[in-house]
Amino acid sequence: MTDNFVKIELFKAGFPMNKVEVRKLVLRRRESMSPGEVMCNSERVKTNLFALPIFQKSQVVMAYMSFRNEVATEQIVKQMLDQGKKVAIPSVNKEHRLMVPSLVTNIYSDLVPGCYGILEPKPSSVKPVKHSDIDVVLVPGVAFDPKGNRLGYGGGYYDRFLSRCRADAVFIALCYQFQVLDDLSQIIEEHDQRVHYLVTDSEVINIKVL
Repeated sequence: MTDNFVKIELFKAGFPMNKVEVRKLVLRRRESMSPGEVMCNSERVKTNLFALPIFQKSQVVMAYMSFRNEVATEQIVKQMLDQGKKVAIPSVNKEHRLMVPSLVTNIYSDLVPGCYGILEPKPSSVKPVKHSDIDVVLVPGVAFDPKGNRLGYGGGYYDRFLSRCRADAVFIALCYQFQVLDDLSQIIEEHDQRVHYLVTDSEVINIKVL
């Protein structure tokens, strides 16, 4: 599939579509990526992220562990730890549909598969971090637009989490270029949280200067 696959299919289908349809289409493209394509494009995203001044200045970052061909974050987390940043990884409370950010020092010994099969801190070693201490949140998602609108996976975990962060916290979406669509405003709801930066394998889009 080409990088224009999603936009071409949206045009053919007669955008706007609903959230479920857009999510299915973008995930279809993402899941078609080969391991080599994921690795190569993820490395470009990492390079662009670490070149971003506002990220360089951050001291406490909440990251996430990638799955299902998301931008690979293992090396991003390792490099942050090597640079001396404090890194939190979310621990998911499925019953209350909440995430608790927890400090990690070693992604190999501190993490285990969680309720969704995504690596998260071991229950016995959770070290909670206050929302108010977090400078930057690295945000996953299915699709984004240049206004910072985000289409997530449908669980609402990040929308609830981001709404509790401090006013000057920076939300940085990591995604492939094909995940950046022209306009999601017609399918985004009031509770959906926007991001401040999009960091892709091709560019960095600054949506809000803080």
